[in-house]
Amino acid sequence: TSSLSNQFIDYFTNYSSIYDMTSDSITQLTKINLFHYISVNRIIVLIFHKLGVLLTTLLLFFTTSTIVSFMLRETQQRMLKFTYLLQYAVTNRQPYAMLVFTHTFEILVFVPIMIGIMFLMTQFFKDQVLTLMVWSVIWSAEVFSVLSLRTRISIYYFPK
Repeated sequence: TSSLSNQFIDYFTNYSSIYDMTSDSITQLTKINLFHYISVNRIIVLIFHKLGVLLTTLLLFFTTSTIVSFMLRETQQRMLKFTYLLQYAVTNRQPYAMLVFTHTFEILVFVPIMIGIMFLMTQFFKDQVLTLMVWSVIWSAEVFSVLSLRTRISIYYFPK
């Protein structure tokens, strides 16, 4: 109740008090400018901490974005190869069960990569829901980029 009463007093007046239990005294506090009491070293440490968090986040974003882009390209290439080989096997009346089996296991190679990225991001964000949301946004952006942004101008500036 003491802090609540101090806030109430501070709202209507420009001072509040604090009770020191060791000396059994009440000290009046005035509004102080906190900027003067923060040392320059503390500000520098805070700036470097924020900069470190920003750089770590950017590294994580670009790493996951690159891995997702790689996985999409590889999956697309393997799907095209599988489609071509399946069409060849069907038209020549060859068995294609081994082809489907091989393709399935080639695609399953990417599952540990995705689980590893999810684990890394979960360790970084300390939250599974946030990790899933960030992963979904990155995945959606890469899929949009692969499907929609392949115009002549974008191909000229970003060949592959």
